[in-house]
Amino acid sequence: MLYAFRSNSNRTGISAVSSASVRQQTVLSFASRFISGLSSKVNTTAPQLSPEKAIREALQQLGINYGGELKPSLQITELHKYIYPEYGISTSPIQVTLYILPREKDARLVWNVNIAPLHSEHWWNLRIDAVTGALLDKNDWTVHCDFGPGAPAATSRNYSGT
Repeated sequence: MLYAFRSNSNRTGISAVSSASVRQQTVLSFASRFISGLSSKVNTTAPQLSPEKAIREALQQLGINYGGELKPSLQITELHKYIYPEYGISTSPIQVTLYILPREKDARLVWNVNIAPLHSEHWWNLRIDAVTGALLDKNDWTVHCDFGPGAPAATSRNYSGT
């Protein structure tokens, strides 16, 4: 399986992922998710919301109260990626990256906020609109396995990528 990534300039992360199955130098299938005319569909390329405000919006969506200061421990400016300490609210550093979120008829500039709340099995990935602060999408990266009655449940969120 091959994966192709296309980004819309160096500023907005991955805008599409396509995959191909190849066997003995022959393409068996190809699933293109590239979006033609993406630049005309995206609402903006300049965020109105700071990464810190995006974290606060994400925390509010998760029901987590934190009124302390938010200051990145690492900034990768050319990739619009910011890493924040755990602040006693996350089991791992909080990562925030600027992306374009493709939707059915348009695309939105979003802050992707990645947080694994303390005292929780969840590891959330939230897309916060970089203009309005609205939650546009969210998914849980935690994997739960059930091996039937009597077997212990398995949960995994072992990821250390940046």
